Amino acid sequence: TFVTAGSDGTINYWDKENKQRLKACEKCYQPIPAATFNHDGTILAYAVSYDWSKGCEYYNPATAKNHIFLHPVAENEIKQRKKK
Repeated sequence: TFVTAGSDGTINYWDKENKQRLKACEKCYQPIPAATFNHDGTILAYAVSYDWSKGCEYYNPATAKNHIFLHPVAENEIKQRKKK
């Protein structure tokens, strides 16, 4: 299992063996430039901040706040499904 995150504010869990998405999380209000699991995969840490993908003309210090979130990972979010 691995996770992808992006400038569109989405986080997705993936099953690399079966090449399918396991879960799409609720969209965040800002880009997610970084995400990683802890050593045993029970916590997902991710950063929410402006990522400069739209350039400096869209940067607004009043709304572009930096945050780090910790998400406890539930078994059903990362459990492999049977391949279709």
